[in-house]
Amino acid sequence: MPTIAVGFNGLIRDWETLPERADKVFAKVVRRGALNIKTDWRAGWEAIKHEPTSIPHIVRGIGYDEDFRPPHWSAEIGVASTNSQAPLAHLFEFGSVNNPPYPAGKHALDLEEPRFINAVGDAAVDLLDGS
Repeated sequence: MPTIAVGFNGLIRDWETLPERADKVFAKVVRRGALNIKTDWRAGWEAIKHEPTSIPHIVRGIGYDEDFRPPHWSAEIGVASTNSQAPLAHLFEFGSVNNPPYPAGKHALDLEEPRFINAVGDAAVDLLDGS
């Protein structure tokens, strides 16, 4: 019987510390996802930067802001509003009547979605296992 009690005490301890551990783990998962999206988005627009376009600053302006207030962890990824070319971002992403779209942001989101889902699942399993 002592073995069962020790195991049960460990489980209780794991569950009691779950909120603190979850905060750190899920913040890390969201931060990694935001960084991946930012990196992929920049790479997509970097490819068109040298075409006959005029976006020397817009690529550097892609970044993200974090908002980690447990139990909500989020990041907003996009072109900083303080960037001198920020008003042009939607024209490159979505196109216009006279210009084709370069949906690098959408592509970056699509690339990250399965990685993010797997990372959240792995993090949840690790947390529940007490890791």
